[in-house]
Amino acid sequence: MSATDLARKAVELAASHLGVTEHPLGSNRGPEVDQYLAAVGCPPGNPWCSAFVCFSGRQAATELGIPHDLKFSASALALWGLNPHLQFHALQPADIPAIAIHDHGGGHGHVFFVIGVDERTGALQTLEGNSDAAGSRTGGSVVALTRRRVDDAQLVGFLRVA
Repeated sequence: MSATDLARKAVELAASHLGVTEHPLGSNRGPEVDQYLAAVGCPPGNPWCSAFVCFSGRQAATELGIPHDLKFSASALALWGLNPHLQFHALQPADIPAIAIHDHGGGHGHVFFVIGVDERTGALQTLEGNSDAAGSRTGGSVVALTRRRVDDAQLVGFLRVA
């Protein structure tokens, strides 16, 4: 098994959660959401995009019976800081799937899986937790989206799923 196998399995598991929604919407709560947050040691009711990514990675490593190098955090920006060994800035086809980190300012961020890039437009095809059809960082659902170009001004960088 390789890091690529781990990344693919993490995305497969993340995709199996498409449609999961907070209960009630806007609460950062619900059976699955609470499970994502627990995976990173965070209490229910907190933002969960990073917890969703970490949960998927941990589950993938467990199912494949292999170790992972990703240091977990419930915070998107902390996830970036904890994993300098997995950081990169120029997304290449061989890097996909990857984890993207956005900085929205004021200590607020968003993290999601990049599962593809449109070669013509540069748009990212993503799987995200705590988002919605508009791409909100607090949308309350697990969704698949097409986001702006790779050179988005809010993009901090990418992490390898390892």
